[in-house]
Parts: sequence; C-alpha cells; structure tokens
Amino acid sequence: MTDKEIKLRQIIEDFESRKIDGHVAVELLKDLTGETIDIGYLSEYWASESLDTFIEKLLVEHIQD
Repeated sequence: MTDKEIKLRQIIEDFESRKIDGHVAVELLKDLTGETIDIGYLSEYWASESLDTFIEKLLVEHIQD
C-alpha cells in the first residue's frame, strides 16, 4: 500500500468515525487526489463498493488530451 493510499484510508476512516467533519474530509481528499468528492457520495460509497475500490477510484489518473 502506498503512502497516498494510507493517507486516503485514514481520512475516510476519520470521517466515518466522526473525528473530522465532512467538509474537512472532502477538502483533504481533494488536496491528495485533485478529485472533487461530494459529501453524500463519501457518506454512502460503502453501499456499492468496498473501501479499497473507492480508494482505487480516487487514485485513477485521468487521461490528458
């Protein structure tokens, strides 16, 4: 597991355990990945995918034209 994956996992786990606010979590995720994540999606990702899959999606780099 990379450092970035570990940091993302910690942010998400801190959000889920209410150690950090949703807005803070979204900003930290954006700072690490460049992706803008909706708080609702962050709160409900687990209904359709695992934490590992969610983290993988956040780390996918977009193809540049």
